[in-house]
Amino acid sequence: MQFPLSLHYPLRSALVCVLAAILSALAIRADSPVAEAVVLKSERVLSQAIERPEPKYPLMAKRMGVAGDVEIDVVVGLDGKVVLAERSSGHPVLANAAVKAVRKWSFRPFRISGETRRVRTTLTLEFRQ
Repeated sequence: MQFPLSLHYPLRSALVCVLAAILSALAIRADSPVAEAVVLKSERVLSQAIERPEPKYPLMAKRMGVAGDVEIDVVVGLDGKVVLAERSSGHPVLANAAVKAVRKWSFRPFRISGETRRVRTTLTLEFRQ
């Protein structure tokens, strides 16, 4: 199907604007906690945990019979404190409780090749009744 020549420019211009918006939304700023974070397996990160308060099972989730796993994307800062915790997957009601708990976790600072580094991982928390 051929578009009239006059439509090509507006379509191309709109596509460029949409693409630019998507790319800027995906960009990681240099001052972001995710910037320069080393990705590690969850087992390695958990082995360095100092404090891991358990999430409180939400009453609403219990009443609804909601159970399951929640995956949380986590970034641990240079001081071992969680600087970012966001739901990756799982029921939203359970995820809120998981994120609240994980934000209170602390770890020994991660030394990699002699340097203290930020680390990034995905943690799985189980909610069973």
